[in-house]
Amino acid sequence: MISVIDAAGQEIQLGRELGKGGEGSVYEIPSDSSAVAKIYHRPLSAEKAEKLRAIAQLATPDLLKVAAWPTSTLHNNGIIVGFLMRRIELGMRPIHELYTPKTRLRQFPTANWDFLLHVATNVVRGFAAIHAKGHIVGDVNHGNLLVCSRGTTTFIDCDSFQVRRNG
Repeated sequence: MISVIDAAGQEIQLGRELGKGGEGSVYEIPSDSSAVAKIYHRPLSAEKAEKLRAIAQLATPDLLKVAAWPTSTLHNNGIIVGFLMRRIELGMRPIHELYTPKTRLRQFPTANWDFLLHVATNVVRGFAAIHAKGHIVGDVNHGNLLVCSRGTTTFIDCDSFQVRRNG
């Protein structure tokens, strides 16, 4: 089992790999079912490590409500190797599966016009919450916004956002 240290100095044991992308892999945290860890495949530049530190320090309840926002950096031998974030609920799908008619019928069979408006409103609320803190969604695409059957939306890939700290 892999272990890392969070920003508070606590050891975090990583569980099974839940997903893998170009930048890193996401692991479950057996001791905390509400969180997951993203661990990067390659060492981070000093600039990226500082950005992750800043993003984690900027976490607020409003941001955590609408995004899988980093909440703590993760370290190995004092070097940032990843971060903690809230675990996305099961059943969330990339938003393009809602707005593409064929997959909407399969993934969201009861979606009607009211549901689509509800989701659109939640997307706008998410952008507003992020922008209200002075941050910018750096990679707006259909794979970085998830939606569930209740119409709740969540931004992912928050480590690509442009953030404002100390002006």
